[in-house]
Amino acid sequence: MTALASIHREYVTESTPPSRPRIWENRNIGFALKQSNRAIQSLMQLLSEQCLTALDRMVVLTTNILFTCMCSLQGRQWQAFMHINNGLKLFHQWELGSKLISQPEDRIGADMLLLVFTRLDSQVRPYLLWQTPPLNWADSQITLSSTKAPFTTLLQAYVSLEVLFNGVMRFLLCPDTWSLSRQSVVSAEKLTYLHRLHEWDAKLANLLKDLLESDHGKAIDLLTIRRKFTGLLLATNLTQCELAHDAFLSDYVAIIEAVSRVLGDLKSLVLGRDQSAERPTHANFGLETGIVEPLFWIGVRCREPKIRHQALRLLQRYPRREGICEGMLAAKIVAKVIEIEETGCSQVAKKMCSTSPCTSGPWICEAHRVNTCDVILATERQVRVVIRTVEDWALSRPGTEFVTSWW
Repeated sequence: MTALASIHREYVTESTPPSRPRIWENRNIGFALKQSNRAIQSLMQLLSEQCLTALDRMVVLTTNILFTCMCSLQGRQWQAFMHINNGLKLFHQWELGSKLISQPEDRIGADMLLLVFTRLDSQVRPYLLWQTPPLNWADSQITLSSTKAPFTTLLQAYVSLEVLFNGVMRFLLCPDTWSLSRQSVVSAEKLTYLHRLHEWDAKLANLLKDLLESDHGKAIDLLTIRRKFTGLLLATNLTQCELAHDAFLSDYVAIIEAVSRVLGDLKSLVLGRDQSAERPTHANFGLETGIVEPLFWIGVRCREPKIRHQALRLLQRYPRREGICEGMLAAKIVAKVIEIEETGCSQVAKKMCSTSPCTSGPWICEAHRVNTCDVILATERQVRVVIRTVEDWALSRPGTEFVTSWW
């Protein structure tokens, strides 16, 4: 914890603007390394015990999360991946998702570990598609025992939703999901996830009857953001055209409003307001929120200009890293996607600025909409981003590619 605090202090006091890559030099790196080595020695001593108690195992996994955070704060994603992978393997080996969660005295600790590891696993999965050589990833799925019992706490609801979200991510990132020959099976599996989401909705509504919303506003907003984002992912269908995303404007607005409340930014509730003179806040790091991913999704998939620019503004105004998910990198990619679409489609600028005629579609025509955005881990601190429009794919063009780094 002391080593993490040292590295975190450097992160939150860094003077480099979030819009520019920083040269990471921890002035206290010697101190941090010494503390890390002491932690590793203590961890090895603990693991050498013949019998580990439930508390011992939670200490080991919590230490694993601390090392993951230290790597993430330094932008060392590959090392962070390794810590997450090792932690997941221990989590499954010790069956913490089933055994500890049934013991009242350990329930909160087990729930928190389950929540964090499930979220980190979900964050890594998009990178696994393009990783060369492929990682020997812990692929056992975290599951909760099926129960009709109502939620008794918001934490319990959050854990349940995060496990469901992780299942949806695995489902969507499986290559077989988009095989035309398996669409009937895929549709049935989607319906199963939708049914589980509706069950979750009913159980949460039952819990909220007994809670004062004013006392749990932020927690409820975070649940709302995650729930709506899960629904948006389930509505994704690569066999449909890009115009299908236009049907979810109300969900995009609801997410923007909830994120704005979490960040304490009520200006975003006034869509289209000019905030060009605003200066970004200092970079923030944490594990508790999940707002970067949905803002990134809205910035890339929502073509209504006011909504998507508000998503970009929030990413730029409130730079943050959530686990291994970085808002500064997300903002760069969203800005590039918007630039490609708005300069490529003549109906945006009301003049012929594109190299090919426009097709149907509001705001941005379908041909000039970005269809895929692949983020590939190139080095320890750099990623290669490959963006292709619908037209790029149709004409077998390589699309737009650039290399950038974590802040």
